[in-house]
Amino acid sequence: ILACGTGAVAINEVTGGAVSHVGIVSKIDNEKVMMLHVSSSKGVQEIDIISSNYWYSRLLSTKRLM
Repeated sequence: ILACGTGAVAINEVTGGAVSHVGIVSKIDNEKVMMLHVSSSKGVQEIDIISSNYWYSRLLSTKRLM
């Protein structure tokens, strides 16, 4: 995950084993991988995927699209 690079898409599974949420890797710094995403209840957020038990456990993969 640390090698994905900024601008990569973080693909997440939230329910049922299917892709149901994506975010964009905004920053990688000192063992932190920051993801921008939008939550229907909290709006736009920037979270550290690695330190978030919720998002880290749901991360399926990261993909560089460009």
